[in-house]
Amino acid sequence: MAQPDSRLPVPVRQLIDRKLRLLRKELDQTNLGILRRVQERLTSEMRERLRAGAMGKMLTSVPIDVFQEITGNAMATTQSWPMAVWQAISGLLDQAGVYPQDGVELNAIVDEHAWTMEPTPFPLEYVGAERFRNTVARVAASFGLGQDEGLAAFDRQIQIRAAAAKAGIMNSARHAREAVAIAIEEYVIARAAADQPLSESIGTAVEGKMAAQELASSSSPYAPLAIFRDLAKLSSDEVQLAFVGDKAEDGIGANNMLEICARGTIKRVPLSAIDLVNRTSGQLNSQGVILLGLAGGGLLKSPEKNSKKVSRLREVLRTHLGVRDDPFDAYQQGIGWRPRFKILDKRGGADERAKREAERRTVPLEHLSEFHPLVGDFDDCAGQFEEDEADAWLKDHEPGQSL
Repeated sequence: MAQPDSRLPVPVRQLIDRKLRLLRKELDQTNLGILRRVQERLTSEMRERLRAGAMGKMLTSVPIDVFQEITGNAMATTQSWPMAVWQAISGLLDQAGVYPQDGVELNAIVDEHAWTMEPTPFPLEYVGAERFRNTVARVAASFGLGQDEGLAAFDRQIQIRAAAAKAGIMNSARHAREAVAIAIEEYVIARAAADQPLSESIGTAVEGKMAAQELASSSSPYAPLAIFRDLAKLSSDEVQLAFVGDKAEDGIGANNMLEICARGTIKRVPLSAIDLVNRTSGQLNSQGVILLGLAGGGLLKSPEKNSKKVSRLREVLRTHLGVRDDPFDAYQQGIGWRPRFKILDKRGGADERAKREAERRTVPLEHLSEFHPLVGDFDDCAGQFEEDEADAWLKDHEPGQSL
């Protein structure tokens, strides 16, 4: 049986650091792809408004809508990244069969790779008013408009929205970091009592308690869902759901979200916000798989295999969206459960639009740096992942073996 220690073995700590650096690099590259599409959208929609003679919308509503999309992505990153860091750490600890006596070093690792309040959370870099203002001015200039033509009203709005976005990100960062601190404390206590992999069960328990708090709290990172729960007597046939983001070859993409529409209100939220993701593996859970299958036109014919999964999805929709009726028609032989809500898979649509736009115009890399301060800062990962002493150590210390 593995023995508790106050510090992690050096090879395990090195492997954790390597994995977290790789995860952060992948996150930055994903966000860079999102920002590339956002700039293409900004240019395309500003061009359309200019051709239509809608100068006011070109320099106000279009940039503000694009900035809101940037803000939404920054908020989603803020909400999910600290827990993703902790899940990577706890997964490697379980793999190695190692657990510390306290959470001091674990919290230190999370702070190193996620954030403390000083320095501020890195998603704040995405919502800088001055950087975005310069981007809008540059795009306007490419259409022959001067720096001061119609930008005064936009300047006032973007300053207000950027300040609100930064405040929201800071609050969400504190909330997300506190959730991880609680998960670490419970993990250490549970592992000390029983030397077995508990990260998934402990994480699920903590997140379950947090979910209840989030549903009741107006300051919750997922408070946008409250707008649906507040709709009086909302019925399932008034709801439209859509998976959006990049379309992965297998499973879900890193930037996939759920778009929810009801009575003219549209919100995009992370899949984890509506309990569609296993927060340990990062993949769709059973109700998420069911929902994605329905979006692709699948049928739920087998009552033995799907009854409990449909029940969980039914409860998810009722709890998070506040629908009052049964979201599914009664089971019919040969047809299965038919949803009363509309469900679509719109993933990959942005890729197709971006591809068509790219055929006409390529966004220079230096222009993307105005959106994303990390552009051009990616180093080559090749050669970093050959087997080293950390990999050898893990092979020699399988869970359950003595150290």
